[in-house]
Amino acid sequence: MHPEFEIKDFRDGTRYIDFAYIRQGLKLAIEIDGYTTHASQISRTEFSDGLIRQNHMMIDGWKILRFSYDDVKNRPRMCEQGSISVNSMGRANNIGS
Repeated sequence: MHPEFEIKDFRDGTRYIDFAYIRQGLKLAIEIDGYTTHASQISRTEFSDGLIRQNHMMIDGWKILRFSYDDVKNRPRMCEQGSISVNSMGRANNIGS
């Protein structure tokens, strides 16, 4: 697990993933979203940019899990189970590769 993992975007700019898990062909981005910083205090342009960023990450082969800060704090087991499930799916898809 790599915190604050740096990636290049389609414009060769730098972006950061909250946590990146890279193993056996799986590129998993885990993003933790706080309500105030990600929902209520951003401009329309910033909102649009976030969606474009996520779309381009998916095009580049990233699987993305998003959790609210509240879920990470109050329901960490649920977040862990989601991450484990994606990791298991990634391994199953690479059998025989």
